[in-house]
Amino acid sequence: MARVGAHRATNDVDALFNVAEERQIVAVLARGEGVEPLGGSHVEIHGVKVDILAARPLGTVDIRDLPEDLDQRGHVLSHGYAVEQAAELVVAVRASSGGAEESCRLVVALPEALLVTKLHAAISRHHDGELKKRNDLHDVYRLLRRHGPSISRALRVAHPLLREWTEEVTRKLFVTERTQSRRLLGGGAGISEDDLAAAAGFVLAETP
Repeated sequence: MARVGAHRATNDVDALFNVAEERQIVAVLARGEGVEPLGGSHVEIHGVKVDILAARPLGTVDIRDLPEDLDQRGHVLSHGYAVEQAAELVVAVRASSGGAEESCRLVVALPEALLVTKLHAAISRHHDGELKKRNDLHDVYRLLRRHGPSISRALRVAHPLLREWTEEVTRKLFVTERTQSRRLLGGGAGISEDDLAAAAGFVLAETP
């Protein structure tokens, strides 16, 4: 997933694939140079940890099989949406000392997909401690402040169940529990409760 800003560094990379490709991807990576399998769907590539996540495209999910639990339902909906909406990005690099420019093509998550996966991460941090949840909340806030209008347009045409889930979680974190969320973010972030409610407005039709 693409990073959403420079307020913090990341310790690993999440690589999301269609569930049908998970085994092949792990097998291919395991044979690569500088790749060390870490067990399950985790590898280390030249010292960088990569978590391989798998999901079914949202359009192929049988809604009758969706879990009732908000967290589990969110995992299926958000990651399925991210797989479905991923877009190709060309990255060009050149050594600081000069030389020829080289480019590669990456498939990355769009802001609206990053938003829903970060919302899911924020509500699923039951045992990971406050630091990771604070980082997730900060990511969600920055995404909404930076890409709010385009995210709003994308969600309006997204799957109704994804839209409903996104509204429910955004309302919970940034409206109903905004006092707790602001406290978790800390005073140094310079984010007020009103800021959180305003950001939520890009997702919610009405913000009480």
